[in-house]
Amino acid sequence: VGDEKISVALGTSGIASIHAHNVGNVELSVSLTMGTLPDGWSAGFLSSRDFQMGMNQEATITVALELPGNLTSGPLASTVPVIIEALTPSGVSQSYTVWMQVEVLPSSWLMFECQSTSIEGIVAGTEGEFEVTLTNWGNVDSEFTIDLVTPDGWSVSIYSPHSGPLSPGQTIQILVTASPGDSRSSASFNCLCKRTQSRQM
Repeated sequence: VGDEKISVALGTSGIASIHAHNVGNVELSVSLTMGTLPDGWSAGFLSSRDFQMGMNQEATITVALELPGNLTSGPLASTVPVIIEALTPSGVSQSYTVWMQVEVLPSSWLMFECQSTSIEGIVAGTEGEFEVTLTNWGNVDSEFTIDLVTPDGWSVSIYSPHSGPLSPGQTIQILVTASPGDSRSSASFNCLCKRTQSRQM
């Protein structure tokens, strides 16, 4: 008997449990297998995949599931099949399949990407620039702010043509320019994106 449903917020792992009980009169060797999943789904076991169960013994099987981005919130038609195979000491094998329903929670999942991680050859009085891509892989509108930790002696600016919340699946380009106050200085930058509010569609 399991939770029957696993709830997942996009960008994180959903976790649920299946409770097994050996009601027979022999010890069982139990082996767990994950059935076929839809493309882009990733699932596994947080508990041991192979274990022994004595008579009248109970066990908890913990399942974790990650889903791709931009799925609409609510229940999905696809399920997570967990195959439980039990082997007796005499070699008799029996297989059980638990079909776990999947529910997608309203989710904000903002992801930063930057193709270039370094700027070289900048001297005092000139600017270097790099571009950052921000994508909303969640399923709700997400408002955000961008904070930049500026090193001492550097002038750094952020330019973005976008205003307002980022819609599910929307991608924007953010330009960051940097100018050193001292041509001999070098520095690293931390660019942080903070979700300030989410609005369910």
